[in-house]
Amino acid sequence: MKRIVLAAVVGLLLSRSLALAQERPPLVMEIGFQWTALGTVTGAVVGAAIWLTDPANPNNSLARQTIEGAALGAIAGAGLSIYIMQLTARIPAPVAYGARPLDPARRLNTEPLLAQGPAFGLGGATTVGRSLILPLLDLRF
Repeated sequence: MKRIVLAAVVGLLLSRSLALAQERPPLVMEIGFQWTALGTVTGAVVGAAIWLTDPANPNNSLARQTIEGAALGAIAGAGLSIYIMQLTARIPAPVAYGARPLDPARRLNTEPLLAQGPAFGLGGATTVGRSLILPLLDLRF
């Protein structure tokens, strides 16, 4: 019995398909981290370059300018990462359905229940793709 269960589990693991709900590379958190880190480094370099333009100013310190530049760069990098993720987002396609039985254009008369057909609307509703239909309750999965 243990061998059969083990063989079934191994067979299921080997024959499993890729889950379509899983995120594919590049990962969102990876994109966000990379752009934020790049913005932080760029901001720190720009802050140091600003300090280099006037190093004799007593109100201007290298540490303060570098930290302010890094903070502003991190904010800009995070904003840019969100913008890039929005541009590259893959939105799922809408589900295509056939004509609905209660659609007024399909009615032969003004009674909506007669337009559905016999047995709880089984006559007109169609869906595209694989689905499981429970006819008694007219549920589709």
